Amino acid sequence: MKTNKSYTKRIRVTRNGKLLARATFAPAEVHPFAETVFQLLKGGFLNATSVGFQPLKHAWNDERGGADFESQELLEFSIV
Repeated sequence: MKTNKSYTKRIRVTRNGKLLARATFAPAEVHPFAETVFQLLKGGFLNATSVGFQPLKHAWNDERGGADFESQELLEFSIV
């Protein structure tokens, strides 16, 4: 259900041991499809997200063989 249109505002991302996101959806009377996506989320039919980000600060982790991102800029957040 990924689209190029935005049905949410005020995406807030926090981390307390895990990455959590909170989005505010457009009201049904303003954008009916936003309500459809919201109801699909509530019903468990959609249960994943995708993010795009620009790394701002990272360090290479030899033990794990990958980068540890210490800070980044969120560029895109999608419900999929």
